[in-house]
Amino acid sequence: MRCHVKNANAEQAWVIVPHVGCSHQHSKFILSVFADREVSLDGELQPWTKRVITSSWSSLACAPNSIVDANWRNCPQFQLINMGEKATPVRALLSYGERDEMLNKRHLQTFDQQMSSAEERPMLSMYVMKANVPDKRFIATLSPQVDNYVCHSLVTNSWCVQSKWDLEPGNVYAVLAVMAEGTTHEVPLRLTLFTQPDLDTGTVVEQPLTPDSEWHLTALQGFTSGDGSNTLSVVCEAPEGQQVQATLVIETEEAAAFCSISTSVNDQPYKQTPTYAQKQAVLSMPLVGGSTYAMTTRCITQRQEPIKNGPMRLLLYSTAPLKVEPTAGQQLSISIEAGEKMVSEP
Repeated sequence: MRCHVKNANAEQAWVIVPHVGCSHQHSKFILSVFADREVSLDGELQPWTKRVITSSWSSLACAPNSIVDANWRNCPQFQLINMGEKATPVRALLSYGERDEMLNKRHLQTFDQQMSSAEERPMLSMYVMKANVPDKRFIATLSPQVDNYVCHSLVTNSWCVQSKWDLEPGNVYAVLAVMAEGTTHEVPLRLTLFTQPDLDTGTVVEQPLTPDSEWHLTALQGFTSGDGSNTLSVVCEAPEGQQVQATLVIETEEAAAFCSISTSVNDQPYKQTPTYAQKQAVLSMPLVGGSTYAMTTRCITQRQEPIKNGPMRLLLYSTAPLKVEPTAGQQLSISIEAGEKMVSEP
């Protein structure tokens, strides 16, 4: 086997990876290099530190419509923290556990069995975001346009995707494992992390979410009013004066809809989305225990015409319980069924 290398990189160096194409197989080899100028072989490189986290997608913890609707928030998430004093690179690979297990047993087979098209699985993608609230599931806006965005897998496929970024100290990174179809059973996944070999033990801490990482959730379902808006009263039931974090999500099935959220306290404007967003709007904000907030959502077309009687869903995530009541005349009500379709505090 031979290869012809035309150009070097900026450091005038190449990395050569001899391999046999099958895990756990071993073979002796001779590497010969012919060049029109003197080159040096620096010997075997030190491997990066590898660690594997296992989890699974389920009928609840998956994204049947990829990231098009709010259900991506249900997908498995993992948190990474750099406990050191300087940034360090991390490469993460997301793959199917069952497929990896099959490939790892390939060397035991007498005859090589190629995967058929019938064994193709749903597309995978991975997103890395800086967590708004440490130790909590990431449920804010998933977009390259927001400050929390770090990176995502640029190539989407049905077997393995990867991302690379610098893990900076002082931040909590949420790694989202998205399987873009629904499932009726557990689907094992593997998140493989590679970090520099010279890092001290404990510098990079990784952990899956726990029940304590989940948010309180109030879900409402219904339709927009005649002017495309809906109004609600939101009471933060935490102790008086306690700070509470909340994220409000509105989504509609209307493809032509653009949505917004605004809030007020004592008839004074409080927080609002800076712009309208297509089909789904997200607003993260702090609340104060014992306070009452007015929340208004609006759905309009690109021509600023109201979306009348359009189906919509509201998700109110918070670190403490909320008392939510639609104002009189709204075609909107609290939905236990809608809440059960989202991962939240047990």
